[in-house]
Amino acid sequence: MKGFKAIKYGLLCGLLLACSCPAFAQILSATIGVNGLTCSQCSRSVEMSLRRLPFVQKVDMNLAHTQGTVYFKQGKPINLEALAQAPRDAGFSTRFVRIRLDLSAIHPGERCFVYQGKAFYFLQPLQKQQRSAIMGFQIIAKGFLTDKEWRTYTFKPDSLCSASEKYYLKPLSD
Repeated sequence: MKGFKAIKYGLLCGLLLACSCPAFAQILSATIGVNGLTCSQCSRSVEMSLRRLPFVQKVDMNLAHTQGTVYFKQGKPINLEALAQAPRDAGFSTRFVRIRLDLSAIHPGERCFVYQGKAFYFLQPLQKQQRSAIMGFQIIAKGFLTDKEWRTYTFKPDSLCSASEKYYLKPLSD
C-alpha cells in the first residue's frame, strides 16, 4: 500500500509538472509588408537585407503586393525584431509582419505562449479545432505595424505569461 501511494504521488507530481510547462508554437514562415517598394532594385535591396539575417533560409519577394515571404532555418532562433527592422535598414518601412504558426503544442483555450523570452498573446482564444492547425497571425506590436495603425490599438495589462516583452497575435482570415 505504501508503494502504491508513492507511485500515485509521483504520477500526480509528474502530471502537474507537465501541465505547468509553457506551451510553444513553432514559427514556420513570415510575410512582411514593405512600404515604398516601387521597382525591382527596391525589392532586391529589401531581399538582401532579409537574407543577411542568420536565421533566414529563403526570401521570396513580391513586388506587385509589396511584400516578402521569409522562410527560416531549422533549429535557429528567430529574432522577430531584426526581421521587422530589415526593411527599415534597407531604407523602407515595415507595414506589417504576419507569421504562420504550427499550433500543435498549444492547448485549446490558451491565451498566450512564451517564445524566446517574449510573450505572445492571442487576441482571440484558440478553439479546440485550431489546436493542431497551422494558422496565420498578424503581429500587433510597435515596430511591426505602421505608427498610424499601432496607435489604433490599446491593450489592458495582462500577466498570464511572464515575459518582459509582449506581442499580440491577430488571426488572419485566410
